[in-house]
Amino acid sequence: YNAAAASLQAALTVLKEKGESRRKIAVIGAMRELGKHSEGAHRAVGNWALDCADIMVCLGEDCSPIVEVWNAMGREVHW
Repeated sequence: YNAAAASLQAALTVLKEKGESRRKIAVIGAMRELGKHSEGAHRAVGNWALDCADIMVCLGEDCSPIVEVWNAMGREVHW
């Protein structure tokens, strides 16, 4: 399944709203087939996720903008 930024943001919002007192871990794979929009879309998801998850796990080379965002904010991210 090739997710788009909007669907990932919706999923992250659900994660945020569930179990407020529990630690949240987002596991996200690279969004494919975005062409020239790939970097911006991944960066947007990374920024959105900052408020939704405590830990980020990214899979795929295209996730590098997410990792950059999380590292810049000093957040726990695994790639």
